[in-house]
Amino acid sequence: TYNYQHSSFWRYEWSKHGTCSGMSPSEYFQTALVYQLPTPSIVGEAYGQSLSKQDLQDALGYDVVLRCASSKYLQEVRACLSLQGDQIDCPSSE
Repeated sequence: TYNYQHSSFWRYEWSKHGTCSGMSPSEYFQTALVYQLPTPSIVGEAYGQSLSKQDLQDALGYDVVLRCASSKYLQEVRACLSLQGDQIDCPSSE
């Protein structure tokens, strides 16, 4: 269900990521939830320690784009999908 307390979050995410999808906002977010990545157990097991990109990719099973905070802390893991839902290489600008 839609939570009106977070409407600015949903508007921002739609504006930044969803508008190029060719889907309606509802379709886009429903699809995003279907393809939400589970967090591999290796992430929790390595909490407070170092984890290599390769180890993370091996745990996920495909290439990902990592975003780090302060060049030190994992902040975000991005996987790119085609409009058909197939995992693809992320654009270099990601």
